[in-house]
Amino acid sequence: MADAFAKALKGLRSLPVLLRAAATLAGLALWTYGASGSAIAYQFKDLYPLCAKTGCPDGSQPAGALVASASGSIFGAALAGGSDGRGSLFELTPDATHDVWTESFPDELCSLAKCADGVGFAALSVGATGPVYAVVGGGGAHCVEGSPQGCGAVVSLVQNNATHLWTRTVLYSFCKVAGCEDGAEPRGPLFVGGEGVLFGTTARGGAFGGGTVFRLDNVNGVWVETLLHNFCTQANCADGANPQGRLIRDALGNLYGTTLSGGSANSGTVYEITKSTHVVLYSFCSDFQCLGGGTPHGGVIFVGGNLYGTTSTNGGKGLGTAYELSILKGVWTDTPIYTFCSKSHCADGAQPMDGLVANSGGSLFGTTLSGGANGDYSGTAFQLTKQGQSWKQTVLYSFCAKPACADGVTPSSGLTLDAAGNLYGVAAGGGAHLNGVVFELVN
Repeated sequence: MADAFAKALKGLRSLPVLLRAAATLAGLALWTYGASGSAIAYQFKDLYPLCAKTGCPDGSQPAGALVASASGSIFGAALAGGSDGRGSLFELTPDATHDVWTESFPDELCSLAKCADGVGFAALSVGATGPVYAVVGGGGAHCVEGSPQGCGAVVSLVQNNATHLWTRTVLYSFCKVAGCEDGAEPRGPLFVGGEGVLFGTTARGGAFGGGTVFRLDNVNGVWVETLLHNFCTQANCADGANPQGRLIRDALGNLYGTTLSGGSANSGTVYEITKSTHVVLYSFCSDFQCLGGGTPHGGVIFVGGNLYGTTSTNGGKGLGTAYELSILKGVWTDTPIYTFCSKSHCADGAQPMDGLVANSGGSLFGTTLSGGANGDYSGTAFQLTKQGQSWKQTVLYSFCAKPACADGVTPSSGLTLDAAGNLYGVAAGGGAHLNGVVFELVN
């Protein structure tokens, strides 16, 4: 799956130019800014065009949301490039003026024999004490090299403060149990618990093949996996299947996430994992005209007690929605807050492929894979602002606004919001060297 995704993204280079009782959640606590929820003007800034060096040793085809460290650096992952073309993890560090960013390479993918450290799609998280954690969708010590089904690994990177060199440690390799019952193909970024526990998901494997939610604990230096849920335990995978988005956790320790498929109509679910059970909070419907949308690639966030996320299909226009899940008398209800492609030629964007981030004022930010002012396959960065009982969508940037899409095209990953209100992201294609860009939207 990771290889297929990489090939699909690689093909983007040749596309036509026309083309969430829990305000303490980590994702919201880290990145906040002023109380205003109104839309403001953003200026696009190209931080780094990948493949700027001959042979792309600096990486190409960035994928997955960026993460930021306390020092101000941002980290990302590339599907390809690096010294042997298998991809890399990169770091961008700003100068004192925040105008010039320097790229370095904490790690390369598949740098161990038979890709025991993982290869393919990588999703990143940053620990409070400094480590960078990566889940890598393929490879790993228990995977047969070249297997069409990835196995995957969880890796930590720790930087030596004196030498500034990074040390990689493989914490866990999946598919170590017959039939990959411990899971395979981790996709969404880890939730890093304050107690040093890691929580994540695998898109495949598990006891029933529909993926897992797992926990990793460091026991005397050995990371031990505990499966919290095996998906597809119910007939027709009514409990969901193929989790891929980010996990979040509330103040009570309950986990929330989404599945890409399964549910009552096989169009995905939003679920909760408590200490004792798995609960489907909502099942998306499968009809093209379903206003609530379907197939949620990204996870959910909590804002003001409600859950918010995106779907990539359905919604009346067939091209996705942003939605709100609110609870009334113990029942979660889906309310679409925006239907994409509501404007002519999808100028407002189409097909959001990742989740949302929120500022302290309650505004939501995300990206769409396609649509925008510059062609069907260009993509957008957008803001959703609540006005009374409704929501207003504002396109902050339409990609492929520059000749030959030098500003990037098709942003398939979500945005990262910093303390100053600036947004960071990647576009999978385009850029000065046609291999994607890292960008900033400066407020």
